[in-house]
Amino acid sequence: GVGLVWEHYYHGQALADALADTGMCGVVAPTLQDLEGPGVPLTAAALADTAAIARSAGAKARGIFAAVGPHATDTVSDELWGKIVEVAREHQLPIHSHVAQSIAEYR
Repeated sequence: GVGLVWEHYYHGQALADALADTGMCGVVAPTLQDLEGPGVPLTAAALADTAAIARSAGAKARGIFAAVGPHATDTVSDELWGKIVEVAREHQLPIHSHVAQSIAEYR
């Protein structure tokens, strides 16, 4: 069986709520991206969801935790990386990101 889900996608609070509704434990890393991709207009909401999940005693009691979820090195600006580090430090959260997904990122 599955003991824990690690979810890195959009709409973090909805994902946390779904985990709670199904009784599953998991880590939710709402996708953060500000240079390109479908999550660009959702960046502020994703940051807010990350902080809300991190602060939620109810989520923690159900085994639901937050992580900071920058999408990838080619879709996140230096400015947003700075904010990501700030949020991770403030809430003592891990950072989950995709790296070296393309030749351009690798080089």
